[in-house]
Amino acid sequence: MSQVPPHEVPTILICNNSLVRAGIRHILDGTRFMVAGEDEDSSIPSVSPDAAPPLYILDDSHPADALADTIASLKARYSTARVVVLTDYLAPDTMVRAWQAGMNGLCSATMDQAALIKALELVMLGETFIPSAMVLAILDELPPDYETRPSVPSDLEFSHDTATRAGNLSSREIQILEHLMVGDSNKVIARKLDIAESTIKVHIKAILRKIRVKNRTQAAMWASAHLKPH
Repeated sequence: MSQVPPHEVPTILICNNSLVRAGIRHILDGTRFMVAGEDEDSSIPSVSPDAAPPLYILDDSHPADALADTIASLKARYSTARVVVLTDYLAPDTMVRAWQAGMNGLCSATMDQAALIKALELVMLGETFIPSAMVLAILDELPPDYETRPSVPSDLEFSHDTATRAGNLSSREIQILEHLMVGDSNKVIARKLDIAESTIKVHIKAILRKIRVKNRTQAAMWASAHLKPH
């Protein structure tokens, strides 16, 4: 999928709690995620077909058995829309049904503003996002015979591999990722780490391969979401 141009993204909040909606509005204020509508359920008007693919943000106030139906309804209405669920916990079966219905991202309600915006940017680039800690916690709850039931979507398996990908990074590669997160160029990184710029390029190619992203921008977003700050 081609990258989304850096214009405003119509963002629609579907949340029963008006205080939570106000909090999300505050977090999105000043970003390119423009709140274009709010409601307590999915019965909201579609955005203009000429607009950028809209982003729907749902909170965990939706009943577990209705979440997948709500996501499927939104996807049916606007097929190119992205749907992100904001919650601290989903039961394994609920999460699988949500992914199968078309959920593009699962974000923790405790994420800080910078991490949440990076996650939303990844979703708008066509990636799927879920914090590795959340996946691991949910997978720990699966019964031993879970593999005999309907398989977990490949997107979820890909996200579960995040911890492994982070573990494959060398200390030098993590250093470089930290510089990418603040927007340093190869030349600046080389000067700060006192190594050749050509070596930085080699490291970045290795980083992209290990964490399975396409460019340094996506690498910086991935690092912001998954690397622990020092």
